[in-house]
Amino acid sequence: MEFPGKLGELLSESPGKTVGAIVGLILGILVLVFGVLKILVIVIFILLGIIIGKMVDDRNSVIDGIMNIFRRR
Repeated sequence: MEFPGKLGELLSESPGKTVGAIVGLILGILVLVFGVLKILVIVIFILLGIIIGKMVDDRNSVIDGIMNIFRRR
């Protein structure tokens, strides 16, 4: 069986394990190539991008969201 066919079969049978293994492999390679601290910085920027993108999708003002973080309650 070809690799793409086998990967599709694994994804349909146990998607969580397959995606987890692929993400783990990619993260492991990145850590070996770039180092832990650089990868942590990249992950922080990815998370910030996701948060800002969600705010844009929900039509919330990015500036209002930032102000809410620093506003005293």
